[in-house]
Amino acid sequence: MAGVNSSFHINGQQVITIDGDTATDVHYGQALLVQEQDGKDVLQSHSIRYIDTLVLRDGDWRISSREQHFVVSETREY
Repeated sequence: MAGVNSSFHINGQQVITIDGDTATDVHYGQALLVQEQDGKDVLQSHSIRYIDTLVLRDGDWRISSREQHFVVSETREY
């Protein structure tokens, strides 16, 4: 997050499918980042879909792998 002046993250819809000691978690989020480019503040907006594979270990669910897909990304003056 070097170079980021401020940020805001929000989590959205989440669907978890459990199959024994493993699960698939598909969820959505948005990240808003304010950065300086060419002496001006810009706002980067990213809509993201995550696909996580979860495993149950010692009674706790853990992320074993993650796919991150930037569905929509936009940069504009802030």
